[in-house]
Amino acid sequence: MSESTTTPSFGQRVARFFAALLRLLLWTLFLLLILGGLGVLIAWGIPYVDRNIVQPLQDARARITQLESAQSEWTQRVRANEERLQTLDDRLNDVAATQQALMDDLQDLQDQLENLADQQTDLNARIEDIRAEIAALEDAQARLDDALAALEDLGMETAEIQRQQTLNRALLHVAQAQWALAQDDWRFAQEEIARAATALSALEAVVDDEIGLRALDEAQTRLRLAYDKALTSPNIAARDLDAVWTLLQQTFPPPGVPALMGGEAPTTHEGTEEETPPAESGEG
Repeated sequence: MSESTTTPSFGQRVARFFAALLRLLLWTLFLLLILGGLGVLIAWGIPYVDRNIVQPLQDARARITQLESAQSEWTQRVRANEERLQTLDDRLNDVAATQQALMDDLQDLQDQLENLADQQTDLNARIEDIRAEIAALEDAQARLDDALAALEDLGMETAEIQRQQTLNRALLHVAQAQWALAQDDWRFAQEEIARAATALSALEAVVDDEIGLRALDEAQTRLRLAYDKALTSPNIAARDLDAVWTLLQQTFPPPGVPALMGGEAPTTHEGTEEETPPAESGEG
């Protein structure tokens, strides 16, 4: 009895063998199913992941790279446009400054034109005054010539008349020199100044008082200065001629001839231009 319970029979051993074989087959089938499922999962999942995850990520990165490149390019363009705008602003500022400078120059030119118009008006008035002076001196000279002829006919003393005649001739040349300077005829002005100096030299021969001689010396100095400045500084020459006219009128007041050019007679030539050698008589 004990041997039958402990020792399996042949059928039991065969059943056990087939049971173990079935379990082995089941486990093998289970492993094959798992491996097949993993293979299918890998074969289907990798393209899916690549198509739906990896590729979109790569596309996104490429787009991000393109966007970054485009942004960098746009940034450079914006900076370039800002620099161009700044350059244009600087040019506009330069143009505005140039325009303002041109407006200022135009205003200065207008002011100069107005000043020139005023100076032309004053110059025309001065020319008319000088013409009136010349006419008055010519009339006085004619009257003196008539008086001298009458006195010569009567056999009377003519020294005073001759002195007045010489003085009037000097004043006439001074007035004509002033008129020539006003007309910008500087050569003729020099000729008239030289003739006035010659007339004053003749007048010195008949003047015997000290005041008159000092006045004539001062007048000759002024004439020399006016002669030298007639070509380079006609305005200074005109002032010296004004001084000569005033000095002669106040020192030797001609009878019957009004003092047409007013002003105080200078008592010295200090403060004027540096003395130059005297102009020769009749020099042009």
